[in-house]
Amino acid sequence: MTQAQTITSKAKSNLAFALIDLPEEERRHMAEFYAFCRTVDDIVDEPGMTPRERHDALNRWIEVINGGDVLELTELEEDIIALIQDLELDTTPMLHLIEGCRSDICQQQPLNRDELLDYTYCVACCVGLTSARIMGAGEAAYPYAIALGHALQMVNIIRDVAEDCGKSNRIYLPREDMDRFGYTLEDLRGRVYSPQLQELLQYEADLAEKFFAEAADQNTTASARRIGRRSFPPRPWRSSTTPFWTK
Repeated sequence: MTQAQTITSKAKSNLAFALIDLPEEERRHMAEFYAFCRTVDDIVDEPGMTPRERHDALNRWIEVINGGDVLELTELEEDIIALIQDLELDTTPMLHLIEGCRSDICQQQPLNRDELLDYTYCVACCVGLTSARIMGAGEAAYPYAIALGHALQMVNIIRDVAEDCGKSNRIYLPREDMDRFGYTLEDLRGRVYSPQLQELLQYEADLAEKFFAEAADQNTTASARRIGRRSFPPRPWRSSTTPFWTK
């Protein structure tokens, strides 16, 4: 089993099911890219590293992607170098992903939606852009990948509000949005369940819905359909905006 396969298996991801009908080479490449994404994410999230060690580990990946002189490459690093070279990948989205994850080391609450969407672009849309290229989709699929990335990351943020705040001290709800509905940081940290919270989360869910609708509109070209073979249910977050919260 390759290092990429080991990482994917340990992550217990549903990726294998999502990619099962891809040609073998594309499936292998997507597994390698997933392992890269998982590794970068773990550098930021897994316990046992200092902030300096996390930054250094991310900087090493930047050197790997940029073709720098990195000593003692791991198997996964060699696979990613080969993937970039074989497919002539634009590495900009991969570098944006690293910087988006880096921002979570000492995460700062976004002030407004523009800052929030800068983050969701880096950590989600950029994954879609590289995935589209690996799966042979053309530039016509990029707007679909970007819209779906924003939508799915917004769902994650809504779903994980309590966990992100309680376990990681990360707050992704923009300060302007919280002020708009009169929901404070003290309320969030105290897990106050209130009409203000419901209105706030609905406001964020409406943004997710907007991006899902945009993705559905974009899923008309052959390139977009190549990466969007499976349809998504309408309003998938509707049943998850309240039960996750411990009242």
